[in-house]
Amino acid sequence: MQILGQALDEIKHWLELKASGKLDQTWLRTGFPSLDRLINGYCRGEIAIVAGRPGMGVTSFLMETAINMSQQHGYRGVFLTVEHTELILKLRALSTLTNIPIDKLLIDYNDLKTLEQVK
Repeated sequence: MQILGQALDEIKHWLELKASGKLDQTWLRTGFPSLDRLINGYCRGEIAIVAGRPGMGVTSFLMETAINMSQQHGYRGVFLTVEHTELILKLRALSTLTNIPIDKLLIDYNDLKTLEQVK
Protein backbone atom coordinates (compact mmCIF):
# COMPACT_ATOMS: atom_id res chain seq x y z
CA MET A 1 0.00 0.00 0.00
CA GLN A 2 2.94 2.32 0.59
CA ILE A 3 3.93 2.12 -3.10
CA LEU A 4 0.36 2.95 -4.15
CA GLY A 5 0.35 5.91 -1.77
CA GLN A 6 3.63 7.19 -3.26
CA ALA A 7 2.27 6.81 -6.79
CA LEU A 8 -0.89 8.74 -5.86
CA ASP A 9 1.22 11.50 -4.28
CA GLU A 10 3.29 11.77 -7.45
CA ILE A 11 0.17 11.92 -9.62
CA LYS A 12 -1.33 14.60 -7.35
CA HIS A 13 1.90 16.63 -7.57
CA TRP A 14 1.93 16.23 -11.38
CA LEU A 15 -1.70 17.39 -11.62
CA GLU A 16 -0.94 20.43 -9.43
CA LEU A 17 2.02 21.37 -11.66
CA LYS A 18 -0.12 20.89 -14.74
CA ALA A 19 -2.92 23.06 -13.32
CA SER A 20 -0.45 25.82 -12.38
CA GLY A 21 1.06 25.88 -15.87
CA LYS A 22 4.52 25.01 -14.52
CA LEU A 23 4.69 21.63 -16.23
CA ASP A 24 6.60 21.47 -19.50
CA GLN A 25 4.45 19.22 -21.62
CA THR A 26 5.84 19.46 -25.08
CA TRP A 27 4.10 16.86 -27.20
CA LEU A 28 6.11 15.70 -30.16
CA ARG A 29 4.23 14.49 -33.20
CA THR A 30 5.34 11.17 -34.70
CA GLY A 31 4.63 12.03 -38.31
CA PHE A 32 1.82 9.46 -38.36
CA PRO A 33 -1.42 11.49 -37.95
CA SER A 34 -3.59 8.50 -36.99
CA LEU A 35 -1.11 7.49 -34.26
CA ASP A 36 -0.82 11.08 -33.03
CA ARG A 37 -4.62 11.25 -32.68
CA LEU A 38 -4.54 8.04 -30.67
CA ILE A 39 -1.63 8.81 -28.30
CA ASN A 40 -1.29 12.61 -28.77
CA GLY A 41 2.35 12.10 -29.81
CA TYR A 42 5.17 11.51 -27.36
CA CYS A 43 5.62 13.71 -24.32
CA ARG A 44 9.06 15.30 -24.15
CA GLY A 45 11.24 13.64 -21.53
CA GLU A 46 9.36 10.36 -21.47
CA ILE A 47 10.77 7.00 -22.45
CA ALA A 48 8.73 4.94 -24.88
CA ILE A 49 9.32 1.23 -25.23
CA VAL A 50 7.85 -0.38 -28.32
CA ALA A 51 8.10 -4.11 -28.79
CA GLY A 52 6.85 -6.70 -31.22
CA ARG A 53 7.64 -10.06 -32.67
CA PRO A 54 10.53 -10.30 -35.15
CA GLY A 55 9.50 -9.37 -38.66
CA MET A 56 6.48 -7.29 -37.60
CA GLY A 57 8.05 -3.99 -38.71
CA VAL A 58 8.80 -2.48 -35.31
CA THR A 59 12.31 -1.35 -36.31
CA SER A 60 11.08 0.14 -39.59
CA PHE A 61 8.21 1.92 -37.83
CA LEU A 62 10.44 3.34 -35.11
CA MET A 63 13.17 4.34 -37.56
CA GLU A 64 10.65 6.28 -39.63
CA THR A 65 9.13 7.80 -36.49
CA ALA A 66 12.57 8.91 -35.24
CA ILE A 67 13.42 10.45 -38.61
CA ASN A 68 10.03 12.21 -38.82
CA MET A 69 10.39 13.63 -35.32
CA SER A 70 13.95 14.77 -35.97
CA GLN A 71 12.99 16.51 -39.20
CA GLN A 72 9.84 18.10 -37.76
CA HIS A 73 11.23 19.27 -34.43
CA GLY A 74 15.01 19.24 -34.78
CA TYR A 75 15.31 17.05 -31.69
CA ARG A 76 17.80 14.26 -31.27
CA GLY A 77 16.93 10.96 -29.69
CA VAL A 78 18.31 7.57 -28.88
CA PHE A 79 17.47 4.50 -30.92
CA LEU A 80 18.31 1.25 -29.18
CA THR A 81 17.94 -2.20 -30.64
CA VAL A 82 19.42 -5.59 -29.86
CA GLU A 83 18.23 -7.12 -33.09
CA HIS A 84 20.13 -5.21 -35.79
CA THR A 85 23.69 -4.08 -36.43
CA GLU A 86 24.71 -0.46 -36.80
CA LEU A 87 25.21 -0.97 -40.55
CA ILE A 88 21.68 -2.31 -41.03
CA LEU A 89 20.21 0.61 -39.08
CA LYS A 90 22.19 3.06 -41.23
CA LEU A 91 20.94 1.35 -44.39
CA ARG A 92 17.35 1.53 -43.13
CA ALA A 93 17.73 5.22 -42.30
CA LEU A 94 19.31 5.92 -45.70
CA SER A 95 16.50 4.02 -47.40
CA THR A 96 13.87 6.02 -45.51
CA LEU A 97 15.52 9.37 -46.24
CA THR A 98 16.16 8.73 -49.94
CA ASN A 99 13.09 6.60 -50.75
CA ILE A 100 15.43 4.02 -52.28
CA PRO A 101 14.45 0.48 -51.29
CA ILE A 102 17.01 -1.33 -49.14
CA ASP A 103 17.40 -4.09 -51.72
CA LYS A 104 18.55 -1.43 -54.22
CA LEU A 105 21.12 -0.15 -51.71
CA LEU A 106 22.45 -3.67 -51.20
CA ILE A 107 23.02 -4.49 -54.87
CA ASP A 108 26.40 -4.59 -56.57
CA TYR A 109 28.46 -1.46 -55.82
CA ASN A 110 29.12 -1.08 -59.54
CA ASP A 111 25.58 0.20 -60.04
CA LEU A 112 26.51 3.89 -60.38
CA LYS A 113 22.94 5.05 -60.95
CA THR A 114 21.90 3.88 -57.49
CA LEU A 115 25.02 5.37 -55.89
CA GLU A 116 24.35 8.71 -57.59
CA GLN A 117 20.78 8.70 -56.24
CA VAL A 118 22.15 8.29 -52.72
CA LYS A 119 24.42 11.31 -53.07
